[in-house]
Amino acid sequence: MALDQQAGASRHPVRAAIESWRVGSGAVPTTRAGAEIAVMITIVGWRVGTLAQVVPAIGRGTGDSPRPALYVVVVSVVLIESAALCWFAIRTRGFRSQRWAAIDVTIAGAALLLEPLYVAQGDLIGTWSAWAPGLAINAAVVAALGVRRRREVAFGALVLAACYLAVSLPAVETGTQGTTVRSNALSYVVFAVMARAMGGFVRRFGAAADDARAEAVEAARVAELERHRRMLHDQAGLMHLLSDPAIDPALAAPLRQRARAESNRLRTFLDVDPGTTTSEVASPRLVDVVGAAAAEFDDLPIDLMLDLGAEVILPERVVEPVRSAVATLLANVRIHAGGVASVVIHTGTTAAGDHWEVSVRDDGCGFDPRETPPGYGLSHVVEQGLSEVEVESTVTSAPGHGTVALLRGAL
Repeated sequence: MALDQQAGASRHPVRAAIESWRVGSGAVPTTRAGAEIAVMITIVGWRVGTLAQVVPAIGRGTGDSPRPALYVVVVSVVLIESAALCWFAIRTRGFRSQRWAAIDVTIAGAALLLEPLYVAQGDLIGTWSAWAPGLAINAAVVAALGVRRRREVAFGALVLAACYLAVSLPAVETGTQGTTVRSNALSYVVFAVMARAMGGFVRRFGAAADDARAEAVEAARVAELERHRRMLHDQAGLMHLLSDPAIDPALAAPLRQRARAESNRLRTFLDVDPGTTTSEVASPRLVDVVGAAAAEFDDLPIDLMLDLGAEVILPERVVEPVRSAVATLLANVRIHAGGVASVVIHTGTTAAGDHWEVSVRDDGCGFDPRETPPGYGLSHVVEQGLSEVEVESTVTSAPGHGTVALLRGAL
C-alpha cells in the first residue's frame, strides 16, 4: 500500500503536493534544499499572482493606450521574461542567480520608465492598466531573494523606487495622489527588506537543520564506536594473556573460562539492537551484580565482603555499567597489579544512608597517577561509563601500596 502511494506521488507530484498541504503534512523538507524550494515557490507564486492581475487589464490598457503596439510589445517581453524566470527557478529548485535578478530588475525598471509612452496619462496612478509598479515590487522581492549581498538588494530596490518616482510624480494631480505615490515608493524598500529577512531566515533554518542531522549522525557513529570499544576492551587484554606462550598453566583454565564467557557476551552484543541496554545479570541487587563480575576472575584471590550492600537495588540502566566497571577493574588487577596476594571487594551504604558504595582494593604494585595516566579502561569503561548513569568513581594508587577504586551512586 505504501509503495503504491509513493508510486502515485511520483507520477502526480502536483497532486501529491496539494494533498500534503491539505492534510497539513507539508511537501517541503526542512533542509537546505527544502529552503531553496520554499524560496522558489515564493518567487514563482508571487510572479504568477502578479501576472494574474496584469493579464485582465491588458485589454483596457491597450484600448486606452496612446501606442497600443508598444503596450503589447512591453507586455509580451514581460510575460516571456517572467516565464523564463519561473522556468529557471523550477528547474534549479531554488533561486540563487545574480544574472536573473539583474535581468528582472532591468526589465521591470524599463517597463516603468516607458509607461508614459504606452499608458494613458489618466491611468498612470492607481490603475492596473499601469501594471509596471506592481511588477517592479515583485522584481524587488526577486532581487532580494536572488542576490547574495545586502547592498545589491538595496541598490535594486532604490533603482526601482527611483524609476517609479520619475514616472509617477510628474503625473500627480492631487494631494491624495502625491501621498499614494510616496507610499508606493517606500513599499519597494520595505518589501525588499522583508523578503531578504525572511528568505535569509528560511535558508539559515534549512542549513541549521542539515547541520543538526549531520551532527546527530556523527554522534551516533561516535557512540557506536565507543560502544564497540568498551565491549572489546577487556577481550583485548584477555586475548593478550591467552596468546602468551609462557602462560602459567594454573592461570590458563580460568582464562579459558573467562574467554568462553566473553565470547557469549560478544555474541549477545552482536545480536542486540544498539539502542537496547542489556545485561546478563538477572538480578538488579548490588551484591548480585558485583558477585557476577567477580565470578569471572577465579584466578584472583578475591575476598568478597558484600553483606552491607545486600539490600541495595540498582536501577536497570545502572546494572550493566557497574558490572562492566568492576570487571574492568579486576581485569586491570590481573594484567597490571603484578603478583597480588589479596583483592577485597566491599559493598555497603554511606553513613547518611543516601548512597551505596563499592570498593575494589588490591595489594599489588600500584602506580603513580601523575606519571601514569589512566588507560582506556579506567577513563572510559569505568569513569565515563559510570558518569553516564550518574555514578561517581575515584581511583587512588601509590607505587608499592596497591590501588583502591571507589564507586558511589545515589539510593
